[in-house]
Amino acid sequence: MTDATPPVPEHESAPPRFPSVPGHYPTQTPVPVAPEAVSLTDGQWRRMHPATPFLRGGLALVAIVGVLIANLRDRAVNLFVPDPGSSGRGGGEDEGFYRSLDEFGGVWLVGGLGILLVIALVVAFSYFSWRRNTYRVTDDAVEVRSGILNRQHRQAPLDRIQGVNINKPLFARLLGAAKLTVATAGQGSNVELSYLRAVDADELRRAILGLVAQHRRVAAGAVRPGGTLADTVHPPAAPVAPRPLVLGPDGQPLPGQIGPGSSPLGGLDDPLTRRVNEFFAPEPELLEVEPDSIVRIPPARLVASLIYNWGLVWVLVVVAGAIVVPLVVPEVHGWIWFILVPFVIAMTGAIVSQTLKLLRFSIAQTRDGVRIGYGLLSITNETIPPGRIHAVEVKQPALWRGLDWWTIRITRAGSATVDSNGTVAMNTLLPVGSRADVERVLAVLLPEHTIPAEVVEAGLTGTGDSGGYTGSPRRSWVYLLWGRRRNGVQITAHTALIRRGVLSRRLVAVPLARVQSVSLTQGWLARQLRVASLQPQVVLGSIVTLVTALDRDVALRLINEMSSAITAASAHDDRAG
Repeated sequence: MTDATPPVPEHESAPPRFPSVPGHYPTQTPVPVAPEAVSLTDGQWRRMHPATPFLRGGLALVAIVGVLIANLRDRAVNLFVPDPGSSGRGGGEDEGFYRSLDEFGGVWLVGGLGILLVIALVVAFSYFSWRRNTYRVTDDAVEVRSGILNRQHRQAPLDRIQGVNINKPLFARLLGAAKLTVATAGQGSNVELSYLRAVDADELRRAILGLVAQHRRVAAGAVRPGGTLADTVHPPAAPVAPRPLVLGPDGQPLPGQIGPGSSPLGGLDDPLTRRVNEFFAPEPELLEVEPDSIVRIPPARLVASLIYNWGLVWVLVVVAGAIVVPLVVPEVHGWIWFILVPFVIAMTGAIVSQTLKLLRFSIAQTRDGVRIGYGLLSITNETIPPGRIHAVEVKQPALWRGLDWWTIRITRAGSATVDSNGTVAMNTLLPVGSRADVERVLAVLLPEHTIPAEVVEAGLTGTGDSGGYTGSPRRSWVYLLWGRRRNGVQITAHTALIRRGVLSRRLVAVPLARVQSVSLTQGWLARQLRVASLQPQVVLGSIVTLVTALDRDVALRLINEMSSAITAASAHDDRAG
């Protein structure tokens, strides 16, 4: 097994394994590939970060040892502090000391040896597990091997990759490590590389996404077939300078700017200083000449959006009950706090946790796809390659109506997959934003699906047949009640737009090239009312793409129109690559 990679000579510049993808995104500035990134994709097996055993199980071991020590602290105190209630050995006051000293040869010796044995076994198992946990990236797949007794070998083919995510929990950031997850189209099929050096994870993410884009071009015939992907690349790109720092009158970077050439600890060069600089430095993606985030979410708005929702209604109900119930039943006055206090603590904890998770939220369109970043202490960066979004939903909860706030979420293949740590892929592309933010995010998520502004406006707030939407007939009130006027659908060249919801408004955009099939259903009551339901089928997700209670003849016309549009959109998508 080879862990080292031959260094690249200084007089030779390693050619990039992937060029920029022309024709997909407005930003065409190529990002240079560091030699380390090229070496990480040479097909050689490599081990994870040396701190991986500690990050995976070391914290639990420390907690177990802490519990054992806490349970034995009384014996530790009596070992050196006499028991004031004892009469002493031989008339002295040292009886507690001698008794504890006698017990030391039994309880303490056995307990100490037991703890040391457990620690030794855990350390040995973790070490050999780390030695057997390797990964490699080839021109065809990302592979991971792990296991001591039960061996496991997982592969993520490049043409099945839905996104590459980087997660940096707080303790991992302190050690300069990061977890890289390769999301694929399948339940439980993600390939997880935990943990890598943070720098390697960032470079490897970029390299994998470049290989994915290369596969798309090969499949679309944009490059010559045959040979390896390395044979079809463009000439080396010119170096791109990092984003310049703002200097003060004295020529030094202004405070708060951490990047190349600046350091919170000055010019020191030691492991601790480098770790501090990595912790406070912006993400490597942000140092490249890539577009800035298209939205800015003020922290006050983020906190208000988490409070001003249906959770607030439940808080008010519980608080009102805590005030009214003791007045009606005085006997429960003391017990009501056992319900109110834990409830308030739980709600506060949830709001603080979500706030810390969504702070520094950013979304931008890059050469590799849609980039999402979020988190204050634990940082997560996700990149969704082109063509991986199957449905987009713009939603306005009822309590946000007066503030004109909206949220956006998506459905993508494999998005419901839960990794080994129980975390789910981030499907919220805009936690809270204005109507202008919605238009910008839709333009990024659907770059080739030009949707006129008046169509989006009619989908968000319109009713009836406004904006070119096909609504439901009057007789459909049996199904939709007062939501009939908001119900509607419109089919464009590349997108199916579905509008519904009265209290909570919703607009669903489905890229036709991602539609798996189209269904038309009609139950007994629908046959009597001459209505039918139309649904473009996409991959499994939380977004509902069903349009209910359309006129039967209109639904028949729309299913034929949608089928033709799906065929044309799929052919266009294949040619675009």
